[in-house]
Amino acid sequence: MGIRGQVAAEYVLLVGLLLLLITPFLYFGFQSSGQQSRLLQAEKLVSDLAQAADYVYSQGAGSRVTVSGIIPGGVTFEDSYIGKPPNATGNITSKIINLVLQINGIDHDVWKETGAELCISSQWPSDFGGAFTGPVLFTIEVEDEGCVSILPFDVGFFAEPPVIVTDCITVGASAGFVITLTNNDEANPVTISVSGSGAGSSFMSFNNTNVTIPADGTEKILMTITIPTGTSLGVHFGSVVFQSNDTVQEVPVDILVCGTTDGNQTTEECCNATLLNYTIGTFEDEACSIAETVFYKPRTTVFSSTGWLPASNLTLDLDHSNTSSAIGFPVIIAANSTGGFSYTWNPALQPADNYSVSVTDGNITRSNNLVVNACPT
Repeated sequence: MGIRGQVAAEYVLLVGLLLLLITPFLYFGFQSSGQQSRLLQAEKLVSDLAQAADYVYSQGAGSRVTVSGIIPGGVTFEDSYIGKPPNATGNITSKIINLVLQINGIDHDVWKETGAELCISSQWPSDFGGAFTGPVLFTIEVEDEGCVSILPFDVGFFAEPPVIVTDCITVGASAGFVITLTNNDEANPVTISVSGSGAGSSFMSFNNTNVTIPADGTEKILMTITIPTGTSLGVHFGSVVFQSNDTVQEVPVDILVCGTTDGNQTTEECCNATLLNYTIGTFEDEACSIAETVFYKPRTTVFSSTGWLPASNLTLDLDHSNTSSAIGFPVIIAANSTGGFSYTWNPALQPADNYSVSVTDGNITRSNNLVVNACPT
């Protein structure tokens, strides 16, 4: 064999050895990346369901939203549950959303606790088959008995986000919101009609009211909310309705309307505004908070919170400019039989400024911020 042939053979041998050494690392790297992706999908789904359950619970009986998500591969449905663990005994609250994910042959519990009591009828999509994976839509609804049901159903499309809560929109102003529609059918296009519903729908307009989405595709709808002169202050409720044949989905829209200082709203109209409900966040992670609420002095404001130990004594405090408690605070409140409470506050005698509202049982503290503006004159 010549020198060139020997060098070529040695080169081929060297490349082969390198590939032999690198291949296991590449394999485990791709495998690890896939496992991390499945874990993130599971965590997002569980978190989205928990937040949606707390949202509808705060709205009361009949409140309903839909949440889309992805069931990753490797879920052990027989060990997963919504509410109480299977065969649970004793005084265990039905407030856990748990998805069991198998990684490298080991079961991992991906879970969140809700402030809402979850109905025993809640379930994962095990009816679709134990090996079910892929996109799925859940209906989250407050039942008449007060618990929240979480149920999956198979649909051809879904809309995101599942709920829209606006920041303060002043009278005469507009704000835009994007809703993404996804066709879950991998083989056929779908045509969807778009419309508004409820009292708040009079403020809504859409860039497209009849959209066709290709197979396995997405389309974005722009909704513009415009508040006309003379609109009453406070929260106005509506929803966006998406319909294709027999499939109907609704995205609730809570619209917060604030006054202006240009004479469109009188002092009397402002100070006697619609009752506002202000919910103290029940999120586990302090980094996740409800957006700051800005409003003109209403007649009264209701602070509410859930997820506390029933009948426990809670301290509710309202700090003015984060330096001192407002007049009449702090106050001691007893949680009700379901671990919630509501407290009505009249800000008429308080100065217009930034406030921080908090509630604690001595161990856990939940808080949020709000801004009270003076009435226009």
